[in-house]
Amino acid sequence: MKENTSITVTDGKKRLPVPDVKSLPAKLKSAKVSKILKRGVLCVVAGAAVAGAVVYASMPDTVATQAAAHADITATVKESGLIAADSTVTVYAPVAGKFTDVAYRVNDMVAPGDLLAQYDLTSFERSYNTAKANTSYHQDGYTAAVNQNSKYQTKYDTAASNNEIYRQSYEQTQAGIDAIDAREHGKEMDNKGDERSYEKQIGWYTTELEAANSEFTAVDTAYEEAKIELAAAQAELDDYDKQISTATGQALADLQAQRQTVQAKYDRIKAEQDRLEKQKNSIKSNVNSLKEDIEKKRKKIADMDLTGMSKQEYEQYQALLRQIDLIERDWEQSLDVMNAADEHIVDEAQLAQYQDSVKLAKIEQDAAADRLAQAKDGVTTEIAGRITRKYVDSGAYVEAGAPLFEIQPLSGYKATVMISRFDIGSIALGQKADIVIGDTAYTGKVSAISPVAEKDASGKPKVKVDIALDDAAAAPTIGLEAEITIRVAEEKDVLSIPAEAVYTGDEGDYAYVLNAGIAEKRPIESGISGDGKVQVKDGIKEGELVITSVMTDDNIGTKYTVEE
Repeated sequence: MKENTSITVTDGKKRLPVPDVKSLPAKLKSAKVSKILKRGVLCVVAGAAVAGAVVYASMPDTVATQAAAHADITATVKESGLIAADSTVTVYAPVAGKFTDVAYRVNDMVAPGDLLAQYDLTSFERSYNTAKANTSYHQDGYTAAVNQNSKYQTKYDTAASNNEIYRQSYEQTQAGIDAIDAREHGKEMDNKGDERSYEKQIGWYTTELEAANSEFTAVDTAYEEAKIELAAAQAELDDYDKQISTATGQALADLQAQRQTVQAKYDRIKAEQDRLEKQKNSIKSNVNSLKEDIEKKRKKIADMDLTGMSKQEYEQYQALLRQIDLIERDWEQSLDVMNAADEHIVDEAQLAQYQDSVKLAKIEQDAAADRLAQAKDGVTTEIAGRITRKYVDSGAYVEAGAPLFEIQPLSGYKATVMISRFDIGSIALGQKADIVIGDTAYTGKVSAISPVAEKDASGKPKVKVDIALDDAAAAPTIGLEAEITIRVAEEKDVLSIPAEAVYTGDEGDYAYVLNAGIAEKRPIESGISGDGKVQVKDGIKEGELVITSVMTDDNIGTKYTVEE
């Protein structure tokens, strides 16, 4: 309580300081006004009856007092607040889609497992069937590649085995030719040996040249076919890009998945085209080199002298040459078969790409199946409560994660109150509190103190404090106003005086004590306050009379009697 100011009344002889009546508590105004009027009467009659006035003025005023005594004190903070409960729960759309039935409305009660909304399954089933067909398409492609590999690997292995046989036959035949060459003597035989060697090399180079030309033609044809396929794949990509630019929702997702498949096909064809181009250039270079070698060998044969070989030796020699030519021809054919088979064998990297395409398609199929399953389940609630907001109606299309409903749970009932900066320092978690709503009272405890102040309705910053109800079964109406009393401190059997007897000045708290009928000002050390009492730790002893009437320092030393 602040120290009271005083005013003066002039009686013509002296100024009497008295309290400002307007600032007095209601229960004290009448008594103090009586005292002021009594002093006024003294002034009025002073000139007429001086002797009587002196006698009356010498009579002491009366004051209200109360003895300091031990008592229990509970300090409280009282504020108006609101009833609340656990935070509202927002129900979101599990998948994107159109709703056919939204049965619940605002203020409807819901229980765990209630179906709040149902999806139109048409688009989900279509997306799943498309994804399933796409998986089958990629699986068929992968299976075909594996079967093709198995088929051509068998051809390759058979040709490779035949090539080994041809190699051995060639070596044996060549050994016969070499034996004839070994029996030849002199320059003539040497020349003939050189001729045979050159003829053999020409035959070999010619065979290689024919094979190279054949291979070049095949590779060039495959290259041109790859160009056509590549252009067709590019056209498909361009077409999907146009469709994707205008598609939305699930249609967009389906188009993107199909475009991914075509992109994989495009990349595969492009890689094959690049490989064929390199192979074509290599073969072309090899053809030119073989032609040069053949011309060189023919020139050397033209310059040779072939005399000196007997007819028998010559015929045997020619027979061996014809035999080796047949071996070379069969060997070349076998090499062609092996090379052709090798070209049709899908390499490991491409097989892995096919397999990855199957995995991606299966992932999309599983995702579509999950979306379909979630759509079939619809939108359900996991809690019991009341719908407070509704954001969707039947027939609406929503994206996944869009808010659909807000539900106020029927749990965690509490009172919330805004505490000012003057009282927040005394609030602590666990403090007991009383909550009164009309004629109904509840008990509770401080359960949360906000770390951040927020402005109340008047614009003043205050701290939000939550008080959890002790009765778990209590379910007061959310949003009602409640009177809240928080017990911030409690002292048992401590010395106390009435709160109206305590004043606060620049130097601290003080009270006025009636000591032997004389008013004294007594500095005190106060403790907690509550229930109309203030704890006194020092300055006043038990039983001393403290003045509860309004006093000022001008009243110090004045003689008073105790009001009856």
